[in-house]
Amino acid sequence: MSTSKIKVGPLWGKSKDELKKQLVDLKTDLSQLRVQKITGGASSKLTRIGDLRRSIARVLTVINANQRAQLRVFYQKKKYRPLDLRPKRTRAMRRQLTRHESTLVTPREKKRKMHFPMRKFAVKVSVQFGAFHEARRRFEAYNARTRSSRTSPTLTQYYLSGAMAGIANTALSAPIEHVRIRLQTQPHQVGQRLYAGPIDCIRQLASQHGVFRGLFRGTSITLLREAQAYGVWFLTFEYLMQQDAARNQVARREIPSWKVALYGGVAGEALWLASYPLDVVKSKMQTDGFGTAMKYPTMRACFAHTWRVDGLRGFWKGIGPTLLRAMPVSAGTFAVTRAMSRFFFFETCFYNQLSFQLA
Repeated sequence: MSTSKIKVGPLWGKSKDELKKQLVDLKTDLSQLRVQKITGGASSKLTRIGDLRRSIARVLTVINANQRAQLRVFYQKKKYRPLDLRPKRTRAMRRQLTRHESTLVTPREKKRKMHFPMRKFAVKVSVQFGAFHEARRRFEAYNARTRSSRTSPTLTQYYLSGAMAGIANTALSAPIEHVRIRLQTQPHQVGQRLYAGPIDCIRQLASQHGVFRGLFRGTSITLLREAQAYGVWFLTFEYLMQQDAARNQVARREIPSWKVALYGGVAGEALWLASYPLDVVKSKMQTDGFGTAMKYPTMRACFAHTWRVDGLRGFWKGIGPTLLRAMPVSAGTFAVTRAMSRFFFFETCFYNQLSFQLA
């Protein structure tokens, strides 16, 4: 029968068999003392019952702690762990999404981001309309010098003005579209992301593959798409506005805003119908790998591969959601542009009149 109290420190260095043997000895001593308590044993020995119970508790604590430590190592890389091995937190913290779960994207959400991306409309639309009206004014000046009957641009000149607007917009849209596509198509699992954000994506593309071959990849096909798209966009809108003014015999500025929005929406549909195959090729080239992982070294190779694999249908995949997006976006663009033009024209006329009266 042991007489000294057991301390926890020395127990951590013992094996499982040694601890179990010691536990059996302690339980035997405890049972003997309880028998002596009933039969009227010496009181000096009976005071050791409390010490033995505390010693048994310490041995059991060390055995359970070692067992939990071994189980934690065993379940460390498992997908699921027993409840008693999970960290004890509040219910809200236990139900909280992990960092990996919070970054997961459903296939539907991924398609929505691809077909309805967040675009920097303010700068791009400003460049488009600014370049278009500058080209239109130059065509009007050219017509005034060469013609005596009509100075307004022809439909061909409207198309060329829109194409020039698209060409001017390419310097912005090519890198923006490339970075957007890279961010949307990268793996979203924690630890597998290629880019931390837009700035990191720009830095990696420019440093690893160069500014022109990396960041401005697909600029040629983007140039063709922008020229064709915005040429048809402005041509369709101007044609519909001219036909409405001639049919109703009203001035262009008297056409109601809802018609402007309607014609702008129709122009948006025409934009994508005229340029969607070019956009598909552009997207494939900008999502292609670099170096040995590159599938499409040239624009012609991408066209040929798409035709060989999917045929004509490959150039029109995803056209449905794109057309659904095009109508409201384009309608709102022309409607807001018309409203802002009227507002600033009114402000300019008001201040000119005020300056004249004060003078």
